[in-house]
Amino acid sequence: MQKWFVPSHYHRDLFQKLQGLKQGSQSVEDYFKEMEMAIMRATPKKIEFAYNSPRSVTIEETPFRQVTSYHMGRTDPDAYLAWESKVEHVFECYNYSEQKKVRLVAMEFIDYALLWWDQLLISRRRTGEGPVRDWAEMKRIMRRRFVPSHYHRDLFQKLQGLRQGSRSVEDYFKEMEMSMMRANIIEDREATMARFLSGLNTDIANVVELQHYVELDEMVHMAIKVERKQRRKTTSSRGNISFKHVSSTPFNSSNNFRKPTPQAPLQIRERTETSKPKPPVVDVGRGKQSMHPTPQERSRDIQCFKCLG
Repeated sequence: MQKWFVPSHYHRDLFQKLQGLKQGSQSVEDYFKEMEMAIMRATPKKIEFAYNSPRSVTIEETPFRQVTSYHMGRTDPDAYLAWESKVEHVFECYNYSEQKKVRLVAMEFIDYALLWWDQLLISRRRTGEGPVRDWAEMKRIMRRRFVPSHYHRDLFQKLQGLRQGSRSVEDYFKEMEMSMMRANIIEDREATMARFLSGLNTDIANVVELQHYVELDEMVHMAIKVERKQRRKTTSSRGNISFKHVSSTPFNSSNNFRKPTPQAPLQIRERTETSKPKPPVVDVGRGKQSMHPTPQERSRDIQCFKCLG
């Protein structure tokens, strides 16, 4: 099979790649994994399968395959511990032998995890340690590789500074509880209640601490109840403010209606004396006089044409 699918220059190209491999813009973790995978691929594998048994899948193993596939692409301690816990639950449902547990877990490794496991078996054969015999030893080896030594110290530091902030009370409690379980912290009930209370927001903690609690769940439920009540108050106060603003706004100032533009009042021009045509003026020897005399002048200035009297 290798003659057909693996070219003769494959290993030579891998060695050349290793010679010029640099970190560049990669993270340290990605650079180390690429280097490690190139080394494992360039190493010829001349050993038989660890347990001299074919990788067959029976009906009994099918549920395990559906639950435990994991490739370990990145060093994520939380993801690894969640996967390990899931595997433990599966093993509790089936009566597997220790060697079969190791074999079933190794069957589900893909990508980097598969190369890492094969290289581990090679190195153990070379040093004379032999194959991994049980699931407990396999967990110790995998934890040493995929869970950093500072993981638990980081969890303790996270717990010391954990605060609710903008999260809900329920999300804050879940994060605190998960961190305590991952760090394997076993403390007195009162200490856990004090830890939870100190991380709550001040407006919620001031109300919660006024009552006495026997169990942690009672305190959590009370904190959730107080939080919901404060949210309802905030929502109702915002609604009242918006209603007052709308009621105090004049109707014509709404954006949906335009103000009518003021128009000049209609003016009726009255007919005045200046609009009447002026009578013609004639010169009669005594200055310019109008041809239309007033009624008083008309009776006084009547002259006879014969005697001019």
